[in-house]
Amino acid sequence: DPDVADAIQRYLLQLSKDLNVRISVADADIDMRNIVVREGKSPFAEVVADAMRAAVRADAAIINAGAIRADQILAAGTPLTRRSIVKWLPFKDRVLLLRVNGEQLLAALENGVSQFDEHAGRFPIVSVCRSPSIPGVRSATAC
Repeated sequence: DPDVADAIQRYLLQLSKDLNVRISVADADIDMRNIVVREGKSPFAEVVADAMRAAVRADAAIINAGAIRADQILAAGTPLTRRSIVKWLPFKDRVLLLRVNGEQLLAALENGVSQFDEHAGRFPIVSVCRSPSIPGVRSATAC
């Protein structure tokens, strides 16, 4: 049906425009290789966890490293678009706000690091709100 094909084309054109919106530009090389993300050494993964925490105004956020599928080194000067984010975080997971106690949080973190030597995707990328009133402790992201 030509009308349906036309409607689909209009939708795809609008979707493409929406996904191509520039969010930022990399001001330095960003290492997003799986091996780096899954060892907890990726500033990009930390930004993702920080954004999750900020989105729901939580005290902490955890994302498993396997949810991040960039596996590249992004060159300085590369534009970051909505399309990039969808590509690098391809799963339709939702950010949930849960109330957990310290024991539950510790169990989740221990589970996450339980296969560290295998570079498993379960490795936890953590964002924690740190109080600036604690001497010697500061946060890269305001809480």
